[in-house]
Amino acid sequence: MTSINESDVVLIPFFPEKTADGEYVEGQSTILVSLFPGGLKADLFERAGRMSVDTNATRPASDPMAEMISDEVVNIFENVAKFTGASFEEDDVDGGIQSVCVSCEEDYMIAMAYIADCYTFNRNIDLETFNVTRERNKMVDLLLALLKFK
Repeated sequence: MTSINESDVVLIPFFPEKTADGEYVEGQSTILVSLFPGGLKADLFERAGRMSVDTNATRPASDPMAEMISDEVVNIFENVAKFTGASFEEDDVDGGIQSVCVSCEEDYMIAMAYIADCYTFNRNIDLETFNVTRERNKMVDLLLALLKFK
């Protein structure tokens, strides 16, 4: 890497912790983070209404996973500042959280692919009109096309 541009984006998925028996920790969900190192901007895309089955209450964004993600984002921006020779202050980071309205983790994975696709092809991310069935069908069509069935 020789330079970092304002438009450069890094997408990092954070997956929930697993317990000793291989099950996911109750109430945690995968979170996608988009980082714009050149502009010190970070956005979290989380599944809307991550629910705890035990309490039936929405988990706050300030849970331990969110704190871990925040620490990782700051660490990445600190490294970018070192690389570019720029100064870095944690208060300079601009960020936000966007909710992705899907019903399950599988649909959220499809939404993550949609978000990555939008960044790759420089399209606007429109989560209001995001259609999980349409995006799933596009993925299946693409994979089948790669197999070149006759």
